[in-house]
Amino acid sequence: MKRAPRSRQRHDLYAKYHDYDSEISDLLGECGLNQPYSCDLEAVSALGHDIAMLARKHVVLPIISIGNKPGTRLQPPGDCEAAITVGGRVHDDNGNPGGECPVSLCGPGPSSMLKPDLSHFSHVRALGGVVIRGSSFATSLTSPLAAHTMERVREASPDLVKALLLHNSDGMNFDPALGFGTPTAASLPWECKPGFVTLQWRASLRPSANYYWELPIPDSLKKSGKLKGTGTLTAIVNPHPMVTDYAGPNYFSVRLETALQYQRGASFKNLLGGLDTGKVTEQEARATDHKWSPIRQHQKSFQRVGFDGDILRIRARIYARDLYLYGYSGNQEIPEMETVFVLSLGTGDENDDVYNELRDQLGAFVETAVVETDIDVDNEGF
Repeated sequence: MKRAPRSRQRHDLYAKYHDYDSEISDLLGECGLNQPYSCDLEAVSALGHDIAMLARKHVVLPIISIGNKPGTRLQPPGDCEAAITVGGRVHDDNGNPGGECPVSLCGPGPSSMLKPDLSHFSHVRALGGVVIRGSSFATSLTSPLAAHTMERVREASPDLVKALLLHNSDGMNFDPALGFGTPTAASLPWECKPGFVTLQWRASLRPSANYYWELPIPDSLKKSGKLKGTGTLTAIVNPHPMVTDYAGPNYFSVRLETALQYQRGASFKNLLGGLDTGKVTEQEARATDHKWSPIRQHQKSFQRVGFDGDILRIRARIYARDLYLYGYSGNQEIPEMETVFVLSLGTGDENDDVYNELRDQLGAFVETAVVETDIDVDNEGF
């Protein structure tokens, strides 16, 4: 990722428009968004599923409002897994993101989906001083930021853009009303915050295999002799083609486990993530860890963690179920699942140069993920 400058002029956000083919026009032409009924918590809506299938086919990122009251929970197609679903929130006395919007609907979504993904300001003062409210206003604030992120990140994919926005949001945990929060104004999604370094990568994972990525521990995280700092790990798996619209709560047939680990003696322990789903019931794992959600996010502050060695490692594994629905007889027949990862580590102290420490240690194994689009204009002759 690109390091954030200590001072920066304001950026104008702009939208990147996609040419949708007749399939999407036919699908959306006859339906009102949002549909005026609540999503079924046990099954994904037909509209949400169809939009997800088209989004995956055309490699686009839909931005969809969660819907407005009356109602009890999100409305279709807010349950589209491939989309960023946006809810509303109010502002506090200082103009910063505050609590939940009294008009906007809330989640969670069906089949372990964590919806809404994000939330943003949903109150607008119109002509005449009248305040109008709705999740559509929050959606219109999120859409250009997603488009600008897509434009700035090298080889960006819809899931990577989604992961970066979730990763840069202000929520500490998923909230059914606010999602993972609002992208922070302190840094842009494609930049590293001062005192932090952010790595992002993509991988194709085959079910039932363990995957590991190793990275050196930045000196700033271990200068006290023990690990001390803050970390956030966000990962999204593209579940297609292992989804089915007639499996009810088992809509997803693959899930992702991921964790950031440190060495202690001869073994590795989890620094971020890693609920031991083998020791709890399926119901507990679904309720506590949302284990079948395509989105995994783990964040934690840690201090005085004893460690051995000089590396951290990221572990990931894909699990699959209901293979008979797709005509597969074993995991070896399942195609590799495309997955994106975003990891941030740091102390939050601008005087700790975690960014350059890790970049120097990784050397040629890492490259800047941002496409520079700055244009210098020669004013001579004007």
